[in-house]
Amino acid sequence: MSDDSSPNSYADALQRDKTNFWQENMQKGTESLQSNEVWEFVSPPNNRKVIGSKWIFKVKVKADGSIERYTARLVEQGFSLRRG
Repeated sequence: MSDDSSPNSYADALQRDKTNFWQENMQKGTESLQSNEVWEFVSPPNNRKVIGSKWIFKVKVKADGSIERYTARLVEQGFSLRRG
């Protein structure tokens, strides 16, 4: 599988030749969120649904076309939020 394009999902990233780069960046992203106290693990209320999340993967490319770095970002799926 070609590593010159960004994976579309977590499963896709783990099937790539450069799996270790993606896993390393996911670990760094998770550690960054925890060190910046972006989230706190809590039990959800019984009458509420949990907001989902998704990993976004990007291959950053230099102007000459060579790979600069691999990035992974965890984002929440805010479309499931309801006012109030």
